[in-house]
Amino acid sequence: MTAPTTTSAARPSTFEEVFAQRWTRMVKLAALTTGSVELAEEIVQDAFEQLHKNWATVQQPTA
Repeated sequence: MTAPTTTSAARPSTFEEVFAQRWTRMVKLAALTTGSVELAEEIVQDAFEQLHKNWATVQQPTA
């Protein structure tokens, strides 16, 4: 599991910042839920793919 890094400690405002700040925590939660790190990474990747597709409609990235 590779953790993306971020240079901003402030609230994320771009997709890249949200990804960097949330990836690791989301994978950990999904791994606890599924019992599999590999499956957790796939689930989180799928979620971020959907978020990226719909990013233009996101009004509050930190919600």
